[in-house]
Amino acid sequence: MRILALAFIVITSGCASMPPSPPPGSPVQQCCVCKHRRDFACLNVRVTPATPRAVYEGRPYYFCGESCLCEFQKNARRFVPDAGR
Repeated sequence: MRILALAFIVITSGCASMPPSPPPGSPVQQCCVCKHRRDFACLNVRVTPATPRAVYEGRPYYFCGESCLCEFQKNARRFVPDAGR
């Protein structure tokens, strides 16, 4: 039982911390939908003219793909931690 509890702690503790956000204007940004889901596989997005993007409350957001952009457009407040504050 102790081994099972220890394994659970080790497995879940790695997901507790998020990588730091890149500075604004950086050629690499983070997809806020993937960040919300803790999907680290496609979290970092190289910003190019073809990168899916949206502006919310005057700030640009970049996405790993069209599906994340569409989900953001349905409910941006869900993915923007400081929205409406």
